[in-house]
Amino acid sequence: MNANPTEVTALGMPADRGRWGLIAIGAVIFFFIGTIYSWSVFRGPIQKIFACSATAAGAPYMLFFAVQAFLMPFIGPYVDKFNPGRVILANGALMSAGLILASYSSNIYEFTAAFSFIFGLGATAVYAAPIALASKWFVDKKGFAIGLTLFGMGLAPLVMAPAAVKMIALYGVLETLRILGAIIFVVILLLFYPIKFPPAGYAPAGWEPPQSAGTVDTAEYPRGLMLRSRSFHGLWFCFMTASACGLMVIGITHQAAVEMYKISEASAAFAISVFAFFNALGRPFWGLVIDRLNPKITACVSFVLMGCASLAMAGGTPENVLVFYAAVPLIWFCYGGWLSIAPSLTANFFGVKNSSRNYGVVFTAFGAGAIIGNLLAGRVKDFYGSYSPAFYIMAACSLAGIVTAALTLTGPRKD
Repeated sequence: MNANPTEVTALGMPADRGRWGLIAIGAVIFFFIGTIYSWSVFRGPIQKIFACSATAAGAPYMLFFAVQAFLMPFIGPYVDKFNPGRVILANGALMSAGLILASYSSNIYEFTAAFSFIFGLGATAVYAAPIALASKWFVDKKGFAIGLTLFGMGLAPLVMAPAAVKMIALYGVLETLRILGAIIFVVILLLFYPIKFPPAGYAPAGWEPPQSAGTVDTAEYPRGLMLRSRSFHGLWFCFMTASACGLMVIGITHQAAVEMYKISEASAAFAISVFAFFNALGRPFWGLVIDRLNPKITACVSFVLMGCASLAMAGGTPENVLVFYAAVPLIWFCYGGWLSIAPSLTANFFGVKNSSRNYGVVFTAFGAGAIIGNLLAGRVKDFYGSYSPAFYIMAACSLAGIVTAALTLTGPRKD
């Protein structure tokens, strides 16, 4: 039985207005999860303080995303079952504990365990809840709502990167993480209470689900049926490819700026903060695009842009520094878009009812991409002494993404 939209409230207001407030709360929460996107600022000091290799210094970042992705299939049903506000409170406390414990580490292994597994476990559930919230409150514009929610996560380095540089200079890298852990707990404590799902069957007044469209399949698919779909396989591969390319670049942006283009440390940190805006903007932008255009076209355009930017970066030298300032934000922009495209297509192709469970499986592609992208970056740097060759591999991966999207992103009814 569908809920009467005129009787549903959110944040004490009629649902059509109050649901936007829930998006704002989700964006603030994601802002603090987005601290991870400033990792390239932390990576150098972490490598120095623990006297480890470039690959080892990238491991906490890589494993954070891997833990987040591979736990998501188990977290999705948990988020659906319990009050999302309480899920955010409990796991926000775990995030805080992970950062604080990491700050007391005496070696890179202890640091990785606390940062990647404790902080990562908490962030997994905190990440899942606002995504599910946006999908359920905004069945009429899922892609755009998810993109707006994720805007906060992409925007985080705009503030966090320059703030982290200053805090690390003042307090050291470990003390900086300790302070961030305390701040995250206070913010979660202030925001969790009003967060709730809409009643089952909720839809905005006057809205009817599309009966047929090039981008939407309105049937409800359980996880097992989804896993047998060619559209799932194609979506998983495309999301993995975009994640590998995007996370690799985000994780090495600071080092690439300093080493390949001879940009100063301060200027590189400022560039990251600016690029974060493109990462953030990509989420609502591509979410709006996927709500309106065929998924094949959307995916192929994003991979064409990412591939061209990768080829431009591969030949980077101090003499063509403008390439850095043009190509890197374009990669951040396209990567950010996939964090809206993937959950939106999961709900569109396989239904809203099981979206948390199904997206938990799709999200494993993100973890695979995190592992591949970051191992690739570290190995290329350790072997060649430069990050430049990795960008040629990124261009080839983008080409594979174009082909896969064109062949498979049709919706399960057309498989």
